[in-house]
Amino acid sequence: MRDRRGDRQAALRHELERRGIDVLLVTHLPNIRWLTGFTGSAGTVVVTGDRVVLVTDFRYAVQAPQEVGGSAEAVIERSSVWARVRRLLADADPGQVGFEAQAMSVHDAERVRGSIGNAAVATVDVVEALRQVKDDDEVAAIRAAGSLALDALAAVLPTIRIGERELDVAARLEHALRVRGSEWHPFETIVASGPRSALPHARTSSRELGRGDLLLIDFGARVDGYCADVTRTVVLGQADQHQRTVYELVRESQQRAREGIRGGMTGREADTLA
Repeated sequence: MRDRRGDRQAALRHELERRGIDVLLVTHLPNIRWLTGFTGSAGTVVVTGDRVVLVTDFRYAVQAPQEVGGSAEAVIERSSVWARVRRLLADADPGQVGFEAQAMSVHDAERVRGSIGNAAVATVDVVEALRQVKDDDEVAAIRAAGSLALDALAAVLPTIRIGERELDVAARLEHALRVRGSEWHPFETIVASGPRSALPHARTSSRELGRGDLLLIDFGARVDGYCADVTRTVVLGQADQHQRTVYELVRESQQRAREGIRGGMTGREADTLA
């Protein structure tokens, strides 16, 4: 697998130059990982014309340098991360400093503006726009996450029994995901049975599974930072005629959308097909 972090940083610098931004403060953790490889839970990346600096705290004194390697300077700040960022900005003496308005809290944005005044520029989805088109390694990671998720589900489905709780099924599924290598769960696992399967974002409960229930399982896996989202609905036992009718209606709607979707459509247009 080729190290693409240098290419990504170069593309970002090109975009910043096009926008007239001298420095970008990157605080959204997926963007930080994409640019530097750092997987910690806290940090700020300062991107200038000739430097990429990751500033994080003492918890990552060992991890940060190992993960970023030569892609960035790893600075471990044992007092105030924001004070170190301010010093870096002072050293750079920038004209315009962008910050990720879609990810930064109002409190932190005010701290940035308090440090550099009118030079602070709110940006939205600068890095995300570069991430939209995936390279081959990213596509492979997404496929691996999907394959892992389906493999875990296939292992769990035959073990489901009438009378056990939704929580029991979710626990086995999450265990199956982890032992197969999922870094974590992209979102909270949903296992919803019977009338609860109609809830779009049900919380897994202690409800016991009943014979004839529809069982909704909505879950995901994460590999190398990339996620898969899988939803499956099964019947516990024999499906009645109403369940078969509804299931077929949904299946046909999905198939029509898959056959009709085209590049250039909006999400709304694609959804309307179904």
